[in-house]
Amino acid sequence: MKCLANSPPLQRSVMEVSEGFANRKTELEARISELESQRATAVSEIPVLREKLETLKLERTANVLEGEVASLQSEKSALEQEIAAYVTPETATEAPAQTEAVPVVTA
Repeated sequence: MKCLANSPPLQRSVMEVSEGFANRKTELEARISELESQRATAVSEIPVLREKLETLKLERTANVLEGEVASLQSEKSALEQEIAAYVTPETATEAPAQTEAVPVVTA
């Protein structure tokens, strides 16, 4: 009986399979290296992006509040001016005068 391991086609097939595994191993190692690099980049960028997002949200909140405060201050100022128009310095210090009812005479 002849040994199949020594036959030239089988040796060629084993060598091809071995080369295929070696090539596949090299491809996988390169892919793993690239993925690890991408992961490291993402891990380092995510905290920066979170911080940026939080800052943008705070800026938006601050801008909205600034607008509300400006509007309220404007309304307050307008109300104070309107009140000032009704209250003159002499009426503010005087006590309210009591008026007597004057009968109206009709002829």
